[in-house]
Amino acid sequence: LEAMAKPTPQQERVALRRSLYAPANARKNKLPTQAFLRAAEFGDLPAVRSMALDCSAELSGLRCKNFLECDPHHLVDSAHYLNNTERKNLKYQFTELPELLNAIGSVQVLPPKLGHSASSPLDDPPKKRPETPALAKTKGITGRLARSENNLTRLASTLAGRQDVCEAAKSQPQLIWEKARRGEQALPALAKALRSERIAVRATQMNPKLLRVSEPQIRKIMPTLVSICGGAEQAAYAVVWRPELLELETASSLRESLQAASGFFGNLKDALFLLGQTTAPPSVKVIARQFCREYVVGEYFLMDGVSVDDRPVWCKPAVQMKSLGSRARDVYLIYCQKGVVGLDTMHPCWTFTTNYSPSLKKYDYCDPQILGWAETSVKSPDQVLPGDWHFPAEAHKTQVPGLWPADPYVRSEDGGQARGLWLCTHPPRQLRDTFDMLRFATG
Repeated sequence: LEAMAKPTPQQERVALRRSLYAPANARKNKLPTQAFLRAAEFGDLPAVRSMALDCSAELSGLRCKNFLECDPHHLVDSAHYLNNTERKNLKYQFTELPELLNAIGSVQVLPPKLGHSASSPLDDPPKKRPETPALAKTKGITGRLARSENNLTRLASTLAGRQDVCEAAKSQPQLIWEKARRGEQALPALAKALRSERIAVRATQMNPKLLRVSEPQIRKIMPTLVSICGGAEQAAYAVVWRPELLELETASSLRESLQAASGFFGNLKDALFLLGQTTAPPSVKVIARQFCREYVVGEYFLMDGVSVDDRPVWCKPAVQMKSLGSRARDVYLIYCQKGVVGLDTMHPCWTFTTNYSPSLKKYDYCDPQILGWAETSVKSPDQVLPGDWHFPAEAHKTQVPGLWPADPYVRSEDGGQARGLWLCTHPPRQLRDTFDMLRFATG
């Protein structure tokens, strides 16, 4: 038995050769690396980033080659079906991804941020700001690596949730290039005003230019904006799409403008609805995998003056679904406060539905024939996170009939159309004069 358990010299040589050529981490990352190469060959930019950031694919070296010994740059150059812009974007990823991974790795090894202890005073003098290292001021690849690492490290060190900053940097690489001197002041001030580090990080992820706003300006405007918008999430959404709100001289003008609008309507509810109409996106795009969810995919347009459960309504006209022929119908994005029928818990949600009438102002119960839903209470569907949309189970043996599994590939995003001026950015006197002229014209 001992002779059978002992490996032969040939087996020892094979094991040694394998251990020297492909260590454990290389064998583990072999499949993601090959998937990374295939994605680069086909020009699939999201897959390239996913394989590198989430699956630990190797980006260079002897093992980052396919069976024809072609590296990523050679594969992109030989892909003649890609245009020059696609080649340029892919090659830029080959440069940016190592810098991003290096910066994220530096953040992950930072010691945890500790708050004030019971023995230490709360009025400690402010600590001296860390200075930019000399290497970060140089040019070339070494300078870029040092700058990205310095910027993201100093930005993440201001918050306790470092992982949120790392995840935000993966989807918004611009965070590693925003100057750390402004960012390390703006981000904690925004988190304190919103009372949530997660919301503050998500806001800067959607609009990195918020890190350039001065700390006193954030402390002056954000508390009033939170009270007007009705919550931290809506205030963050407002400054993401309207950063000019943080450029106002005084915060009292926002409240006075809202009071002028509520005086015209006679109640605050209609004034807040008009404020929501100027904040909501003019269009929302719903995206999914190719040839999937065709009945909900498309561009939805905001319906002027229409509300259900105090939320605006978006509509996708039937002309966008000509391929369905006579089965094409208008699809609506409608908010339902009562929740989805048939679930154990009734939570507010956004729904896709084909049943809508102008007389509908409030749901007594959710439409049982909805096409899909997302459990959330946000003001507009473009704020729904990817992976939160649920659709009825298809006739497939791996899905239980009657359930509503989530589809991680369905996303609802802003359509990109320009928004008009925000209601409360107008001077109060100008709003009163405009409302008086409107009242006189309409009788």
